[in-house]
Amino acid sequence: MRTVSVKTTDEQAATIIVKHREMLIGQRTQAINALRGHAAEFGMIVNRHRSETPQKIASSA
Repeated sequence: MRTVSVKTTDEQAATIIVKHREMLIGQRTQAINALRGHAAEFGMIVNRHRSETPQKIASSA
């Protein structure tokens, strides 16, 4: 079994920040995909580019 050195508090905090950011990005992607899917049910086709999705849907309503 390999031994692993103990992380400092600063290293642990940095790891938490990175993991939390990745989680938030994943949730944002899920929300945008769900919004695009719901818009598609009404015949609105929206590009996959993240910055355009909410504006295109709002302007189509």
